[in-house]
Amino acid sequence: MRSVADIRARVTNRLFGAIAGLIAAALVALAPSAASAQKLTVLHSFDETNAFDNGFEPQGAVLLNPTTGTLFATASLGGGQCTGGDGGCGVALELKPNGDNVPTVFERIHVFGLTFGDGGKVPGDGRGPASLVADGKGNLYGTTPRGGFYQYCEEDGCGTVYMLTPPATKAGKWSEKLIHAFTGLPHDGVTPEAAPVRDAKSGVLYGTTCNGDGNINDYTGEVFSLTPPVKGQTEWGFAVLYTFDGAAHGGCPTAPLTMDKAGNLYGTTSVGGDKTCSCGIAFELSQSSKGWTQTILHKFVAGSHDGETPSTGLVFDTHGNLYGATSQGGPNGAGTVFEIPAKSGGFASEKPLHIFVTFDPAGGHPLGDRLAIDAAGNLYGASFGGGSQRGGTVFELTEKSGKWFAKPLYNFCSKSNCADGEFPSAGVIRDGSGNLYGTTLDGGKGGNGTVFMLTP
Repeated sequence: MRSVADIRARVTNRLFGAIAGLIAAALVALAPSAASAQKLTVLHSFDETNAFDNGFEPQGAVLLNPTTGTLFATASLGGGQCTGGDGGCGVALELKPNGDNVPTVFERIHVFGLTFGDGGKVPGDGRGPASLVADGKGNLYGTTPRGGFYQYCEEDGCGTVYMLTPPATKAGKWSEKLIHAFTGLPHDGVTPEAAPVRDAKSGVLYGTTCNGDGNINDYTGEVFSLTPPVKGQTEWGFAVLYTFDGAAHGGCPTAPLTMDKAGNLYGTTSVGGDKTCSCGIAFELSQSSKGWTQTILHKFVAGSHDGETPSTGLVFDTHGNLYGATSQGGPNGAGTVFEIPAKSGGFASEKPLHIFVTFDPAGGHPLGDRLAIDAAGNLYGASFGGGSQRGGTVFELTEKSGKWFAKPLYNFCSKSNCADGEFPSAGVIRDGSGNLYGTTLDGGKGGNGTVFMLTP
């Protein structure tokens, strides 16, 4: 089973090699672009103080509470010694607003992995938390790709879904409830890598696993639901809605699902699809009396004019068009941003909006949960590599007269020793004022990642 460091399997291992190649090829350092004029504020540097206890290497997206201005995030490692987790099993944290109303006040709200379980019969806590989602009461929900039950998942554990409940009083503490621990047995998935999506009406959580029906390394994967307990009960209802085949119908979804108003689910898989490429697919799942039915929206084929390995989920614009990104593909293998246009009764053929190339000013190898989109339809994302400093970028895509244009908003590692962060791997989110928030896997004053805010 894959490690936390390989959450973006088929992506990050290849990216470091590609980035190294780009650096070696650069005979003259490129001057910082106008993007460096954008104001970036490092809200938190991991491993700066209390190095191990407070976590490091964030791999999930941040979550903003627009009412309080508090940011929530996770770190994939650290948190203190934990059973079964070299380097720590990760933490969940919050950054509360300071006196200037900027979220910089750090507080650790949960440490993962401090319980291991009893002989495989009782699940332990998770390891390597991903992104978070929230409900209207302030509860947070997330997944860990490892931890939980270990009996059938070798040394890594099968993964968990959990809920964090805020304290009832100012002096209180956050509490965690394990909603589901995957087992590695038939009719149960393995390795959930993305945060679930929550139906606001019913409270049902919908998520994915990278590996499927009782197989811990098959790269098939499943879509599952978790239904809140009814009054008087405590257990959530788990159900497998759809099982991928790892081939023509896709496999190993690693990005979050998206739900439309009718309750249909949309997503991507990192493998499967075209039999000669296995480059991943974009899909729709719709529900009927016969169960859930998959519609393949696009099979990625790589090459000069298409992406490979979708690295994000899908996001709608106001017209019903879908947008996403691939971490690979294009003529230099640097990834794409694509659109699946809406049409009457369904969707039209996928079309790339921007194909990243070597030394692309906007970066290369975009990663993240989803692209961010504003009211005008402009798209925002983060690239894991490229940019003027080769540390990744935050980029913007805008449309004019039917053509899309990409530009960097910020080049990471522009400051000495990459104090501003390096290698963003979780994309960005956008608030109502146009500020963008995200994390970097490396860099910062402590050298183990940052949480940042970019002010346009």
